[in-house]
This record gives sequence, C-alpha cells and structure tokens, in this order.
Amino acid sequence: MLQYEVNRQILPAIDQAYASIQQDGQAFMDGSLGFDYKNQWQGEKNLYENSFVGIEQASLKSTVIDAYRAAGFVFQGDVRKDLRVYDLVFSFPVDPDQVEGVVYKISLASQLDASDRCYPCEITEVYDPYQKLPAAGLSGMSKRLTLESRFAASRALALEKLRNSTAQHLRAGTMFTIPPKPAPLGSPRPHIRPMTVT
Repeated sequence: MLQYEVNRQILPAIDQAYASIQQDGQAFMDGSLGFDYKNQWQGEKNLYENSFVGIEQASLKSTVIDAYRAAGFVFQGDVRKDLRVYDLVFSFPVDPDQVEGVVYKISLASQLDASDRCYPCEITEVYDPYQKLPAAGLSGMSKRLTLESRFAASRALALEKLRNSTAQHLRAGTMFTIPPKPAPLGSPRPHIRPMTVT
C-alpha cells in the first residue's frame, strides 16, 4: 500500500509545482515554445490489474480458485516465487479426455496489514498465448478448432465470477479491470525483427 500512498501524495504535488512554475513564469516564457508538461496524476490506478483490501489472503486465493474451477479450468497448484508473490497454476483442457491442457496462471502479490488482511493483495493473469499446445491426435482435431472460442468464453466467465465475488474488497477508488487478451490462443509466435538504424 505504501507505493499507492506515495503516488497519491507525490504525483499531485509535482503537478501542482509545475502548474505554479507555469503560472509564475508565463511572462518570461518564449511564446513560440510554450510550456511542455503533462500532469502525472491520473487518479487512482492499480500497479497490477486488480487490487483488494480487507480480505484475508487465503480467502482471496480460494475465491480465485473457485471462480476459475467453475469456469472449466483445472487447478494444478500454487508456486511461491518469493515472500510476497506466488502463482496459482491452472490448466484449460484442450480435450476433456486429455490430461494435458493450456497452462494459465494468476499471479498473486500480497502486502498484509497488522491483522493479516490484504493491504493490498494484487492479482494479474499470466499466460503465454503462443505456448505450444499438446498434440491433438485425430480424434481431438475438432476440439482443437474450437479451443480459442472455448478458452475465451471460460476466461470471461471466470473473470466475471471473480468480479462479482470480490467487488466489496476492491481497493478504494478503483474498479475491477478485465485485461485484454494479448492474442488468440495457439497463435504462432511473432518473429523478432531486428531494428534498423537510419
């Protein structure tokens, strides 16, 4: 929460200082150049996609898992990345008969208050739309053709369930955001083009 408090206090102060400089220096400015400064404070924004306060970390984790399970994702487990961050790892089945599926993760970064409640806990989705998909086989080709539409519908349903069940815990001044999809699932990885210097 410290980063949010710093942003809330420092950015408006910087904007106000530049506004004062512009006002006080207007008479001495070269009119052809103008004053080039854009305000930094755009209101409350999350550092990640969504931030929650006042909810226990375990409860938020359980809510995320339940929302994705209800939408057809299979929970695989969690992986702690460091003291504050861990990933909830899911699989989205390419074919109900296959064990393998699309790897999909929700990253959960936590800061806790004195009561061990989120202050805030922040979630963001982490998945590679270009990941190599498991072999489909002859019987699984029809499932593969509908994979992107099924995945998009299940992802949207999970995020909607998550929004509905966590709305009362969103950090004040913010709204639940649904991240844009980076690319259709199973897309070929774009080629890296070297930069040309002119």
